[in-house]
Amino acid sequence: MKKLITVKLNNKNEISIDPLSCDVEFGSHQIEWKMKDDSEEFDFADPPVTFDNTLAPMRNISPNGRTATCTDNNQNGGKQAISYSYNLHLIGPEGPVSHPSKKDPALDGTPAIRNKPK
Repeated sequence: MKKLITVKLNNKNEISIDPLSCDVEFGSHQIEWKMKDDSEEFDFADPPVTFDNTLAPMRNISPNGRTATCTDNNQNGGKQAISYSYNLHLIGPEGPVSHPSKKDPALDGTPAIRNKPK
């Protein structure tokens, strides 16, 4: 199953992401980031997404113009969801722009992929 995350770049080089926290069920799923229709023009940089935790189970992260994709191999066998915060990297009209992520997505509004348990 594919999970869709929309990305908007405004004229102040600010990025908004919807949903900010994307829940992913157990198993292998594709995640796609896509430019929102009312966004300023941009392309995804290479790499388009970097995860704060180097052990995040996301693989095959790749940009393709106005979309970016990865495969999440969620094997969370615990009792609670595991959040993987990330940074998003775009190339807008004024050059490179990133949405930095902090350490606790639940508290600071940082984008995250939440792998739900089995």
